[in-house]
Amino acid sequence: MLRALVVLLLAANLAVWAWTQNWLAPLMPAPGQGQREPGRLAQQVRPEALRVLAPQAASAALEQAVDQAAERAALAASAAASAASAAASAASANGAASGAAPPAIAAPGAASAGATVPLPAPSVAAAPACLETAALASTELAGAERALRAAQPRLRWATLRQERGGVFIVYMGRYTDPGQMQKKQEELRRMGVAFELMSDSPTLVPGLQLGRFTDRAAANESLAQLTKKGVRSARVATLVSPVPLAVLRVDQPGPALADQLQAMELGAGARFKPCAAAAKG
Repeated sequence: MLRALVVLLLAANLAVWAWTQNWLAPLMPAPGQGQREPGRLAQQVRPEALRVLAPQAASAALEQAVDQAAERAALAASAAASAASAAASAASANGAASGAAPPAIAAPGAASAGATVPLPAPSVAAAPACLETAALASTELAGAERALRAAQPRLRWATLRQERGGVFIVYMGRYTDPGQMQKKQEELRRMGVAFELMSDSPTLVPGLQLGRFTDRAAANESLAQLTKKGVRSARVATLVSPVPLAVLRVDQPGPALADQLQAMELGAGARFKPCAAAAKG
């Protein structure tokens, strides 16, 4: 058994040695022999153009190539400067003929250096801070909101409630007892508060009027001042009911949206305009 193993190893060594000597080339080429095939030499592209230079010769060739590239760049810059100069002359001639100033262009030196002259940015009108409609009645408000929702489904707006045309009074009463009404009048005189006897509203007679206003907020403010003076049992009463109104308002619309909203017709002549407070500011 050991003898057979020794013979086998010897035969394997002989086979490897024959392979490395390229004796088995028809069956198994030796390592590196495939790189020396004639077919690879035939695949070379212009082998005669390849030259092996000494270090000094290689440095001289590199410098020559750099000089040639710089010369070509200089020629290109000179051609661009000549074209710019010709364009400037033509523009000046056209401007002199038409009486207008010639347009400014880049100087030849700036063109060769790659610099450009920035043009002034076009002026763009800033978008208003907010847009709002005029005061709309209840019937007008519903139509305007429908039109706005149909044209701008994703738009968010605010509805500001207002009142107009009302008459409000600071009122004390109604006194069915004449003695009680006389007592209230004496108290108001001692406090120096002016008053009038009610006469133009059957539902409030007999009573006392301490002030008349066309704005509910102003009436409430007057009532607060009278309360500080010691007036008790006074209240704000409505003589003429105001007309409820509403204003549609859009904050920070942006330039494009602002143009679209101001061009919209919301019905009954309602349109968006810059907010009055923003316009004053």
